[in-house]
Amino acid sequence: MLQTLASLKTLTSVTADAMQLPDLQTVIQAQQSILKHCAEMGNRLAILDALPTENLEVIKQQRNQLLINQREPINGTLYYPWLKNAQAQIVPPCGHVAGIFARSD
Repeated sequence: MLQTLASLKTLTSVTADAMQLPDLQTVIQAQQSILKHCAEMGNRLAILDALPTENLEVIKQQRNQLLINQREPINGTLYYPWLKNAQAQIVPPCGHVAGIFARSD
């Protein structure tokens, strides 16, 4: 899928709902792939969700795992915490952040 995005010249950010993946390792691998894609393209920012937890140590571990084998500069952000919407559902922050970027981009 990320190869398809490479041909889009006006794309400036990439996000994915990785939390729908079956396990933590698959989530980390998907997010690492997005970070790598953004670094290779050079002009894109990965907008990533932190895991849905209140434990900051888990979030720090996620961040550290994401950085394994990544080259500087890191073209990505990891957003935390998850948000409570008007229906009292806990939702990932990346969609909201992408919407803010879209409004100002």
